[in-house]
Amino acid sequence: MTGPILHLDVDAFFAAVEVRDDPGLAGLPLAVGEGVVACASYEAREWGVHAGMTVPRARQTCPRLVTTPPRPAAYQQASKELFALVEARAEAVQPGSVEEAFVRLPGLTWAGAEGTARELRRTVRAELGLPVSIGVGRTKLIAKLASRAAKPGGVVVIDLADEPAVRNALRVDELWGIGPVTRDRLTDAGLHTVADLRGWTMAQLVEIAGTAMGRRLHQIATATDDADVRPLPPRRSFSVQRTTPTRTRDLAAELARRLRAEHLTCRTLHVRLGDRRAKARFDPPTDDPVRLAEAAVRLAGDHRTTARLMVTDLRPADRPAQPPLPGL
Repeated sequence: MTGPILHLDVDAFFAAVEVRDDPGLAGLPLAVGEGVVACASYEAREWGVHAGMTVPRARQTCPRLVTTPPRPAAYQQASKELFALVEARAEAVQPGSVEEAFVRLPGLTWAGAEGTARELRRTVRAELGLPVSIGVGRTKLIAKLASRAAKPGGVVVIDLADEPAVRNALRVDELWGIGPVTRDRLTDAGLHTVADLRGWTMAQLVEIAGTAMGRRLHQIATATDDADVRPLPPRRSFSVQRTTPTRTRDLAAELARRLRAEHLTCRTLHVRLGDRRAKARFDPPTDDPVRLAEAAVRLAGDHRTTARLMVTDLRPADRPAQPPLPGL
């Protein structure tokens, strides 16, 4: 019998960190963002405010809305603390984003799954001050569906007996990765729910949805979808960009913070500004905010910009740099 997987997801992550750090914001309709809403609290969502909405439009939608600028360093630190707490208890952790992860706990049984999930939720709240929702399921798809149903601040278990009914009733447009084009092609073929997929061969689904998605749809229909919780491979790059103009050196400083938070250095900085691209190389590799800022300013200037900065060739900060080869 396959053991349960947990999907843990912080509720309205950016807003939750802001409320934790400023309790006076608790219970207020809150939006985090400058120019565009990056995250809305559940109180703001009740008014119709959502991520991606412009801040002026959000204020029209909710006249009582409180706004605060994003604090990327605070969110990175909260994410680091969250994963440290979970990893100390888990057999395997697979991050989905900075605020969510699939978790397999050692020795967890279906009989104990709900109680364990509730205890983990209480621990995160007590130690980190963050509200989380937790879903439990046999596969990652089912666990994530359960956590979605648990929001905000709840626990939902979809056990082995309930899984077939939940799976069959799932609409194909609810599956992550299904875009408008694929959705329309599935709809044109009369495929609206997972139950409709049953009886279709993998080759038929591949013809409709493409190779990768067709295979995944067949796995979901036959209940053979992914149940492995796998740690992510080492990071190969970090990038930063803002939807509103930001000073180049501030973007570089954020990259430096992220490198240091992960105990990494970089050898290459890439800058993309419109169609123009440029890069700088560091020898030895660096996580120094001054070196990164100087290189970024040299490549993009220090005006407020929507340039995209990315660092690559990452390596552990404590690894000695290989000396240049003779003649290079």
